[in-house]
Amino acid sequence: MTQRLFALILVFLTPSSVSAEEILTRVQIGRYNLSIVASGLSYLENCELNLVAEAHNFRRATSLRRSFHNCMLYGPIQITASKVSQDGTAFVFVEAVRGGDGDHTGPIVEVFHLGLTGFRKIGELELFDATYPREEGNILVLSGKVLFDFCDVCDGPDASEDKIFVPVQVKILPYSLTVRSTLNVTGKASVAKEFEKMKNERVAEIGQSRNYPEYVRKLEERFRALLAK
Repeated sequence: MTQRLFALILVFLTPSSVSAEEILTRVQIGRYNLSIVASGLSYLENCELNLVAEAHNFRRATSLRRSFHNCMLYGPIQITASKVSQDGTAFVFVEAVRGGDGDHTGPIVEVFHLGLTGFRKIGELELFDATYPREEGNILVLSGKVLFDFCDVCDGPDASEDKIFVPVQVKILPYSLTVRSTLNVTGKASVAKEFEKMKNERVAEIGQSRNYPEYVRKLEERFRALLAK
């Protein structure tokens, strides 16, 4: 009897048994009620974090769980959406910092197309100070800053002192996102000079440890590619 009681207690305390759903945020856009719904323990693989769209006789959902951080959020999560077009479609944007206190990303913006068949993910990017300008209710471009961080071991972008931000505009296309710098020629030359100075200082300080030169090489490759647009 004692062993059976102990087994029952274990069942009730097992993390996978936690299934209560929690609505983290909710907005209404046109005919749709959009929400972020979470359940389970956020750091476990069997957690759930879903973007849900509901309307009359309509419910569609898509998972926001990530392979490394699972359902962990470092701060609030928000939904922004364009107006619903005549054919019942809209762009939906989910913004959140993913991870926990010991290891987290910058703000990740995920972009979805919502239609009668449900959500289709267009793309995502790490975008700081994101804004969602509207033109007659439509959101066709985003504005913000892209981070280039020379710290390869920091817990998150906020812990780094050696970083550069480049202002960008993100264009929303039907099946992809295009990102370009909004700096003029003078601005690009200035930020390129700052990047080169920071790169030389950090490589001289860290040297070959942690394969740091390779990390910087990839960082510079992304940086140059963005400035070329």
